[in-house]
Order: sequence, then C-alpha cells, then structure tokens
Amino acid sequence: MILTIPIRIRFALFIALLVVVDRGSSASINGIQYLSPLPGSSMISPQNNIIIRPGGLLDAGSISTSLLQVLGTESGPHDGALQLSDDAETLVFQAYEPFAPREKVIVSLLDGLRKADRSQVPSFSFEFTIASRWGQPHETDPSFSLGGGPPSFFSRDDQTANYHQLCDTLPADYPDISFSTINMPDPGNVFLAPFPSPSGTPGHLVILDNAGEPMFYRRMVLTCLDFKKQPDGTLTYFDASTGRGRFYQLDSSYAVIDSFSTGNGYTTDLHELVLLENDHALLMSYDFQIVRMDTVVIGGDSAATVIGLIIQELDAQKNVVFQWRSWDHFEITDGSVSGLVDLTSDLIDYVHGNAIEPDLDGNLLISSRHMNEITKIDRGTGDIIWRLGLNAVNNGFTFTNDPRGWSHQHDVRRLANGNITLYDNGNFLSPEYSRGLEYQLDEVAMTATLVWEHRNDPDAYGPFMGNVQRLESGGSMIGWGGSSAVNFTEVGAGGETRFEGGFPPAMFNYRTFRHHWKTNLFRVSPDTLDFGFVAPGDSAYRALVVSNNSADPLLINCSANSDSAFSSIGVLPVTIPPNSSIGLTLAFKPSEEDTYLDLLYIRSVNDTQLVAQSVTLQGTSMVTGVDDGNGEITAFRLDEAYPNPFNAISNFEFGIAKWGEVSLRVFDILGREVATIVDEKLNPGTYTRQWDATGFSSGVYFYRMQAGGFVETRKLLLIR
Repeated sequence: MILTIPIRIRFALFIALLVVVDRGSSASINGIQYLSPLPGSSMISPQNNIIIRPGGLLDAGSISTSLLQVLGTESGPHDGALQLSDDAETLVFQAYEPFAPREKVIVSLLDGLRKADRSQVPSFSFEFTIASRWGQPHETDPSFSLGGGPPSFFSRDDQTANYHQLCDTLPADYPDISFSTINMPDPGNVFLAPFPSPSGTPGHLVILDNAGEPMFYRRMVLTCLDFKKQPDGTLTYFDASTGRGRFYQLDSSYAVIDSFSTGNGYTTDLHELVLLENDHALLMSYDFQIVRMDTVVIGGDSAATVIGLIIQELDAQKNVVFQWRSWDHFEITDGSVSGLVDLTSDLIDYVHGNAIEPDLDGNLLISSRHMNEITKIDRGTGDIIWRLGLNAVNNGFTFTNDPRGWSHQHDVRRLANGNITLYDNGNFLSPEYSRGLEYQLDEVAMTATLVWEHRNDPDAYGPFMGNVQRLESGGSMIGWGGSSAVNFTEVGAGGETRFEGGFPPAMFNYRTFRHHWKTNLFRVSPDTLDFGFVAPGDSAYRALVVSNNSADPLLINCSANSDSAFSSIGVLPVTIPPNSSIGLTLAFKPSEEDTYLDLLYIRSVNDTQLVAQSVTLQGTSMVTGVDDGNGEITAFRLDEAYPNPFNAISNFEFGIAKWGEVSLRVFDILGREVATIVDEKLNPGTYTRQWDATGFSSGVYFYRMQAGGFVETRKLLLIR
C-alpha cells in the first residue's frame, strides 16, 4: 500500500528540535537501520529524496503530516510527499522543489512514528550537503576508445555450420553473425545486442536458435546493450536513443510494457538492470562531480571531474528505496590500480561499476572495474561487508591458488552453490588475456579458491565488456567483449566448445546470454511434423496451423528450410487477422532412401523486425518390404525407446527378421550423428541395446535403424 501525505514545515519548531549528527553509519542514529542520504554526506543531488528505514514493519496509521521536517539552509523549508513503500518498512520523502546548490539540508523525524508492534521510533535529526554543481552528462564508457579506437574484430569463414539460408526476406540491416562451432549446445536461445562503431549508428536486438538462425531481430535507432531475459520471464535492454538512456521491458510478444531509469536526478547507466521477485529493480548511475584533486594527490587538478558510482533500488512504484554512493564508502585513490585512471587528469573514472548481483543472503555484490574489486554491500544498512580482489587496493581475502587474480573485471554473479563467477578482462596483467572464472569463497575464514577457469584456445583478449553465464547443464556462456579473436563461446562442463561465433570488424556486443525463450506473438502447431514412411519419388502432405495471438493483423511472409525434400505449398505472404489462425500445407518428397531431418522457419518480417517460430520436420524414405526369396515380406521393427523422456540412459529394442547388416544411430536435432548404437551383422531375433547419454545436452534427439530395406526413425527426449 502507498500512503502519500503532503508535508508542511513549521520552521520555528524545526529549528528548536534540530540536532546535527556527524557523517557515519545510519545505525548510529537512535538505532535507525538505514538513512539516505548518509548523515554528514556531501555532493548530494538537488533532486535527492530522503529515505528512512527504522528496521521492521511500520504502522501506516501513525504516519502524519507533522512527522518529518526538511530545511534547506538556502532554500528554506521544503514541502513534499511522504510515501510508505510496498515493503511496509521504508518511508520515502520527495521534496516538491529541488534543493539549492551547496546548501546544507537538515532533516528531523519527530515523535509519533510507530512500528507495527506499537513500539515508538525515536526522534532524530541529521544533515547533508548538496553538490556545488549539478548536471549529469550522458554516460559513455571511456574504455570503448582504448588505444585510440576499438580493436578490429575477426572475420572468418563458417567451417562447421551446415544450415543454409533460403529465405531472402531478412531485413537489410540484419548483422553479419558468423559461427565457427555448433556442436550440441545447450537447449534454448542465444541473446545478443550487437552494435557497430562509430556510435550514432543503429543497434540491433537479436535472438538466435541453436542453428544460428534468427528467431527475433529488431533494428534500433542507436546502440542497445544488456539484452536479456529477467527472472519474471520478460525481456529487457538498455536503449541509448533517449539521450539520458533507460532500460525497456518487453513481453513475450516483444511489445514494450515498461521502462526503468534511476531516480533522484541521476542519469541511468547502461551496465545493469536486475528485476527482483518483489517487483523492485536494481540500477546504477555514474555521478560526475567537481573535486579538488590537488588536495588528494600531488599534481592533482584543482577542478577535476571525478565520476562516482550510484547504486539504487526502486520499488514497484519507481520510488528510490535504497541508494548507495561510492563517495560515502570508497576513496578516489582506490582507482590508482588501474592503468586507465590518471589521478592527475581533469577527468577521473575511479570506480567504473559494471555489475550488480543480489546475493543469496539478500545483500548485494557490485563489480568496480577500475578498482579491480568485487564489493559486498549490506542491503539493509548500506555498509560494506567485505572487499575482494587480489589486485585491488582494499582486498580482505587470501587467494589460495590463483596468483594472477583478475583485472578490470565484469559481470560478477553468485551461483546456487555459493560460488561466484566473473569475467576477467585481464587488462595490464602479463601476459594480457581474458578468461572466465569461478571462485569458492569462505566468508568466515576470508579465503578465495579458484575452482574453474576457461581460457580460449588460442587465448582471447577482450579489454572491455564481457560476461560469464553459468548454464543449467554446468556449462558456461562467455561473452568475450572487445576480443579480436572471438566474440562469444559456449563451453560444456568439461570445457569443450559447443557454440562459438562472432561479428564483422568494428561490431561490439556487451554481454551474451543463453535463455529458454518462445514468443507468443504467434504460434505454430504442431512443433514437430512427422511425414512417416514415403517411397523415393512419392509425396506426403501434412498441415501446419499458424495462430496470430495478437490484437493486430499479422503478416507471415517467409518460410525457410534447408532440405529441398521438404517444401511449403501455398502462397505467401498471408495476413492473419487478430486472434485467428490459418493452415499451411507442407510436402515431403524424398529422392532416395534415407532419414530426413530439417528445421522449418515461419517468419514475419519487415524492414526493421523479424519474428520467427520453428518446426521440426522429419520423414523416412524406404522400400516398404524385402522379399525373403519365398514370396514373403520380411518384418523388421524398431520399438519406442524406454524410458522416454530419459535422464542419462535409455534402452532400444528392435527386431531383425533376416540376417544382415544392421545400423542403429542417434542424431541431434540438426541431423548430425552423435552416437552409434549398432553397426554390425545380426541374426534374426529381438535385441536390446542401451545409450548412455552422460555428457550430452538436454534436448530432442532422433534414433534411426536401418536393416536391409527397412528404415525407421523415432524421437527421443533427454532431460537433465
């Protein structure tokens, strides 16, 4: 519930009750759990709200117009709105008018506020100081221009992918994405947001399937970053085209349903958006302030622009209910470990935050690239719990088996097993190379043990951007950031490369993700079409239903597949009315005896967007029987595997009616052979064989038996 109350300040009473508290922990003020701004802090935004969290549930009925008094020493008393956040623990005051530059703001909570248990919240007062200059420049990443410009990206021929694009209706600006390896990757789709250099040119949102084919594409006005699936099933991305930038949220039909930006006058930073289960959001901002660096370091600029880090939590109503500032907890000299930070320069980016990760205990992990540091923050109080980084100024851990450490890292994540992963860019280490890392942390003994690392072969070096995502199978998706050798790699739990690719020169991608995803803009049913047994030269036909689930007409103007044995019959394009369906007819005409597997893509495409659904096509071409020499037709059979679906081991039972060569093989969904179960001569009889799929990815497989003129294919589902 949100309670909004106008505040009128009684100036004389306010001054009489004023008690100024020095800067320090919120908990030092009458046991208050959290205050923002921090008492005694400076360089505060003139639009900053005031957050009070006493600790515990509050009694909404005790909140009155006389509770909070706010005075600016230059601007005078401030009216505003007082809100009880949706956690029922946090009071938020937002002044109707901004505070004045350089003034002190004095805040007093008077007697009368009660907790839900009826206990009184003690009265208190504190002060903070507004920044002398305000105006947030549009945030750009200084590391994008390392060495005078971005490095060249690789360009190489596709050596392994066997899918050929037959549809000529892809958008003209669809990015050139090449693949060097597609080898049984995890189920799901790959999310990319490639953008070209220089800036000011269109960006792209892309979702690929495991054949490297686009399932979604949208051309954007400018650079977009961090395109990913959130825990609630929606998609989000950062869009720089609004000038100040913001994150947008898409539903499963790719419609924009919400947006997120930092509050309190701060410009939204591009690096991170995390949506939480309670409908809150975590974001960050870069805070540009004028600092007399000549009082900090010898030779410092007397009016340097120094960039701090702001972490915010927004509630469901977009109120800032938690704010953490690097100014209150870090020293500017903590950035001295970075070769990208010159403390005597007129522009100093000493933190360069690039990730926020909710920890398993409800607190927050942040990654500070230019400090080589991962920091754990108490989400209740804002206090620092620990600081981690072998190459950081403030490291509280012993690294037991990793003398290299990391440098200029990205993308810290906490795993379900309690370990953390991150992407080590490796800037300024010798030699320079990038890697994915996983550490086991003992937060009592304060030790960090390296338990996994992945380096490309040969080494890749991505000096900026990048990420590591742990997959359900135990494998990892690695985005190599600004690497000139490779852009993204999926590796299995054993380190084998399963999906790898990249972009043309001067094209970037901030992070790469794999997610389970399926649009509901339109549906295709069934998702697998089995044409059964068809003699060579004959044809079989099956119906496919395409349903438009939207309230607008839908144009279907493309179908694409790679095997000419399968084809669509009918005229495209076709427009499907809202909430309606049409039928498409597909034909299977094999030219020779074989098992045929293919993927058919049904697409809706225009100049700036592509939306697709895929259908698995399968069919077998065979002579219906073999004469045994006595005028009888022999009978072979291949039974349903059991169990199916299965985990690790499934059994195949089959019957042989005539002595001869028998083969039983397993194929993945792209038609590549992954296992040979039988390849020998057998006598007539019934046989059982096993397939141990340990080490294989979850997903759909097909098993095919051939014996004499008999050929049959069945589907098998591996679930881990």
